[in-house]
Amino acid sequence: MNFNNYTSNLIQKSWPLKYIIKFVFFLIIILFIESIVIYFIPKNYYEILIFVTYLLCLLFLLFFKKKYELPGFGLNLLYVKKLKIVPISYIIIILIFIPIIPVNEWLVVNIFKTEIKLQDALLEIKNIDSTLRLTFYLLSVIIIVPIFEELIFRGILFPKLVKRTGLISGLTICSVIFAILHFHLPSLLPLFILSIVLCLLYWFTETMWTCIGLHILFNGITVLAFMYS
Repeated sequence: MNFNNYTSNLIQKSWPLKYIIKFVFFLIIILFIESIVIYFIPKNYYEILIFVTYLLCLLFLLFFKKKYELPGFGLNLLYVKKLKIVPISYIIIILIFIPIIPVNEWLVVNIFKTEIKLQDALLEIKNIDSTLRLTFYLLSVIIIVPIFEELIFRGILFPKLVKRTGLISGLTICSVIFAILHFHLPSLLPLFILSIVLCLLYWFTETMWTCIGLHILFNGITVLAFMYS
């Protein structure tokens, strides 16, 4: 097994910096418009707006990649068969979490003096009293958001960081950013570990199918466990 080949193949997927900057600029505009629209629509449409916003961002990303003929994400249908590694990867994450979670909770409570609370994305589920709104929200949290996050963090950011800093530094920086941008201190370490596994999965399988599959599985089980606990 030649690890250098995996890294070289990953680096070849790196987008030129000027296109990353251009994409981020347009993405900020979309999210800015969404932040304005949210003040003018009834609260009952909030979950639908989230779904539409992330779906638009996802479609724009794919359009942007195609328009400028940028490197792909290994989403060829021939790679779908590699999804078989997803259940094993999920089990590995859970096994890592078993000793880490108690340590993480101790650190959060005793060192950072912060109360252990669930992420707002989960708590919001209990406040939704409409089947339609809940459906759109679950589609966002379990499917659309994981796909979008994987294409952004593992598909665009990770290869660029590896090209600039090397494999270890690249996956570490990418995972730190991924964890921090969820803005939830109690989940910081678990999300960092999840991102490390997702980065290594993309590096090893050379396809985004596996990362998307694992992220969807992780979010799906987490949300369902919360709903029926």
